[in-house]
Amino acid sequence: MKSKVVPNGIATVTLPNNSVLLKPIYRVLSDYFKVYDGMYRFHVWGGKSDCCKGEDSAFANYVYVCTDPNDPRIDNVNVFSVASMISHKMTAAEAEEYNNTPGHAREGAENPNNVAKAGDFVILLGVHVSTRETTRWTWQSFYWSPNPDNPLFPSSSVIASGRGTTSGLDAASKHYAVSIGYSMLSPAAPLNLDLSKGEVTQNRGSVYALNPYIEGTFPPNTFANQKQIYDQHGLGGLFKAQNVDGISSSCMGCHSQAHYASSVNEAVGMFVADQWVPRNAPWFIGKLQTDFAWSLSGVFEDVPKTD
Repeated sequence: MKSKVVPNGIATVTLPNNSVLLKPIYRVLSDYFKVYDGMYRFHVWGGKSDCCKGEDSAFANYVYVCTDPNDPRIDNVNVFSVASMISHKMTAAEAEEYNNTPGHAREGAENPNNVAKAGDFVILLGVHVSTRETTRWTWQSFYWSPNPDNPLFPSSSVIASGRGTTSGLDAASKHYAVSIGYSMLSPAAPLNLDLSKGEVTQNRGSVYALNPYIEGTFPPNTFANQKQIYDQHGLGGLFKAQNVDGISSSCMGCHSQAHYASSVNEAVGMFVADQWVPRNAPWFIGKLQTDFAWSLSGVFEDVPKTD
């Protein structure tokens, strides 16, 4: 990967058009979350008031989950069956791997005391699903909702009504709301920057597309350098100052910045909320764009040992 960097140019890794990127976030229903035998508690997104809290364990609202689908306590208001969630029972090997995974890479660890064991349920809270059908990919993010017919921001009842046109969804899948963002601005801005054509962003609205259990937890300091990035390259006029935190972000905007990095700090220093990121932005000079895949940046997780 490093050998592909062009010192005075913009280099790009281009993935095949049939590529798919998945970024799941989940919770292990371990003894740490147990309320009674067969009943567990976890925090759920409560809307914009839950923004910027760092971790979803700080969300104000919570629901209970019963691992027995026939439990009489299930009311589908405050108590839900695990059958209403996409889930999986951990094997002993999976539990061991989970417990031995360090740091933030251990998705689903709200607390160090959340120790998994064989037989624990893993519930899917949310997942980004991106497909390279276009140069900027398509972006849709799914998250579990206790009220899937009328989900809270960033989805809506209008988006939820689209499930009626989709056959074959099982009961668990129908409980997931979706947020969709096929552009950073509306109307969509050009692929590349051409200052000779004048102003680009001022008459275009922002498109917010995020996952509450991922970006919804991001405070403004997650995007601490974004204004500086635009200003230091003389592009301050393109910057949307109102977009500063997780709920004013977009999958496409932040993933537009994905590049091969020398450190986590360098990569995170490029994070932006919902901003227009042209593919030829001057801050990419001397960097290798990784085709919207932060997973190929080389610092968040291991990259395959091929060049």
